[in-house]
Amino acid sequence: MSTSTTLPSQTNTQILIVGAGPTGLVTAISLAQHGVSPQDITVVDSLRKGENSSRATVIHAGTLEALDAISSTSVVEILRIGIKGIGEYLTDRHGTPIFKSSFPVLASYTKYPFFVALSQAITERILVERAEELGIVVHRPFKVIGMMRNEEAGGRGRGGGLKVTMESGQVITTNYVIGADGAKSMIRESAEISFGDPNHPGSTAPSDYVHKDLDRMIMADVSFDPPYPSGIAPDIMAMTPSDKGLFLTLPLDSDTGRLYGTEDPVYRIGFTIPSDREAPSYATKECIEEYINRQGPYFMSSDEKLNPSGKSVRIGKVHWSSRFRLRSAVADTFSKRIGDGIVLLVGDAGHIHPPAGGQGMNLGIRDSIGLGKVLAEHVKKFGGDYGRESEEFEVGMKKLEAYAASRRERALKVIGLTKVLVKAATGVVASRLFAWGLGMISMLPLVQKTAAWNMSGLEDKVVDIKDMDAI
Repeated sequence: MSTSTTLPSQTNTQILIVGAGPTGLVTAISLAQHGVSPQDITVVDSLRKGENSSRATVIHAGTLEALDAISSTSVVEILRIGIKGIGEYLTDRHGTPIFKSSFPVLASYTKYPFFVALSQAITERILVERAEELGIVVHRPFKVIGMMRNEEAGGRGRGGGLKVTMESGQVITTNYVIGADGAKSMIRESAEISFGDPNHPGSTAPSDYVHKDLDRMIMADVSFDPPYPSGIAPDIMAMTPSDKGLFLTLPLDSDTGRLYGTEDPVYRIGFTIPSDREAPSYATKECIEEYINRQGPYFMSSDEKLNPSGKSVRIGKVHWSSRFRLRSAVADTFSKRIGDGIVLLVGDAGHIHPPAGGQGMNLGIRDSIGLGKVLAEHVKKFGGDYGRESEEFEVGMKKLEAYAASRRERALKVIGLTKVLVKAATGVVASRLFAWGLGMISMLPLVQKTAAWNMSGLEDKVVDIKDMDAI
């Protein structure tokens, strides 16, 4: 994707996408693939190129299926670079599985019976390359500070219904604004769309399904000094619950290592912070080793007495870290008409939830793929100077709104799934008997298949949308 540090001299655009993470990029690609001219799409992002930090790491089968429909070359690259994971396990501190969600059981339903572990930075690079081939330009760094109805423009001509103001003072007028600008979305805020836990509207407190010692988490990408820990499975995302908290381990691809300037293996790890401790803004090597010893797998421990190998495993380098709270929130609506314009939300701008199962980016990408198809149909039919007063146009707008409503319903289902996963982990933390029972039911084939199916996103058939009247 071409990157520009200036906005086009023509500051009217048919579609403005705010945010150039995976959801924004995929929205632009989907629009172009479904027939919208790149000249009618403007993408802005508040960060300079390369400043996006690593966050999401897992791409599930349902997302690969949907992405394949609009950019098969991107999927080929994702599969070439990423690590194919066969399962997401709950394990004890010895590395013994408590509960298995194994994706090969889905082989009869998809050509992707696995997940792909890949740094978000690499995923974005792949999407950027595809968007560039389509002639789409991202304008950086342009931070949106406000949005309002465009009182100066009548009708629905180019530059119609909304004015979006940048921190630099420049203003873009547009018919459609797509908020792909994350959990702290300025577009959502400017549109006055509420955002909160669906079970506790208006509350900013940690969700009630999260144990008080599990509501804060640190994620980090790290490399180990030799000798490397021998117990990390190369194709498993492992969540280790214990009476001290949760610990996550996931091997990452070699391109992520090169991105960080190392040939050593890179791992995504995560751990919860108990309520009586401070959560550091940046996790040092010493901090991470402390939490590995406290609640991580014993084979990763720097304490020779805990490590079954009798050797000390040490963190060599912390490449990236971030802290956050485990909470869920959803926007009251994913679409809102403002004057002659419409605002549409995708990804974290519309929904957030704990990282359990690696669902967040996947849901956002599928939001965007489907939106591109539905919005492209609308723009091609009603673009240019077609009047907004027609009955046909109103029918078209209702189809857009129906799609947005369907994505909100999907988000609520995913939030429900992640709450179940967190509750399961919390139960293991609280009770060994619960852990034993969970291990027993996980041996049932139906339970394994259901767990893998729910994680995979294969039920979310955004590429099969034909008639939004049916939603």
